[in-house]
This record gives sequence, C-alpha cells and structure tokens, in this order.
Amino acid sequence: MKYVPTEAVKLAKQKYHKGDVFTLPDLYDRAWSYFKGHHGSFGNKFNNYINECACGIKRLTYDECTGRALYKMI
Repeated sequence: MKYVPTEAVKLAKQKYHKGDVFTLPDLYDRAWSYFKGHHGSFGNKFNNYINECACGIKRLTYDECTGRALYKMI
C-alpha cells in the first residue's frame, strides 16, 4: 500500500460516498498502524493535496476526542 496523497484520494473515492466523514486512520484501517512514516507529515501532505486539487474531499476540523483531522466527501 502506498502512502501518498494521490493514492489516498483514490482509496477514499472507492471506500466512501458523498457526505461520508472519515479520518486517515479510518481510510487505511489496520494498515495505518503498520505505517512506518510520520502520520502527521502524511496528514499535512494529504491536506495540502486536497486543497490544491478538485478531488471531492474537504477537510472539516479536528476530532476533539482523538485529535485527528476529519475529512468529508463532497
């Protein structure tokens, strides 16, 4: 599994529908715990990517309980 923003967007489009809200760990399921990179760095890259392209994903806010960014399919 590749941890690059373009692949994450493809995965989100396969897994979620318009209106669905998710976090990156939700998107990757168990594979997220095996990810050997820096989760925050990947999150920043993903956020920058979705802000630059019209890919149908919008960042909402942080989940106060988990501290993770929430994304929504639009």
